[in-house]
Amino acid sequence: MTSDFDDVFGFIDEMEASANEAELVTQIPSDLFEEDKSYLPSIDTYPVKTQQEVLRRLKVIQFTEKRLKGGWTEKNLVPILNQVEQELGL
Repeated sequence: MTSDFDDVFGFIDEMEASANEAELVTQIPSDLFEEDKSYLPSIDTYPVKTQQEVLRRLKVIQFTEKRLKGGWTEKNLVPILNQVEQELGL
């Protein structure tokens, strides 16, 4: 119940305002977790040159992952990437 005094001087019930604000924050949009399928092209929708490059890069990554000991640092990667060129002929 508000009085004339409250209306004139703009009394704000902080507890009520805080509860209303918290309610708004905790409402999660229903479409937030829906997957948008409109942007999922398959690899065969790309030009052949792009497909070949994707497959080449995938081979390099898989080759590197199998042989990598330690982190993905230049010191660890250079010898492996030199092997990639020799063994995979890339």
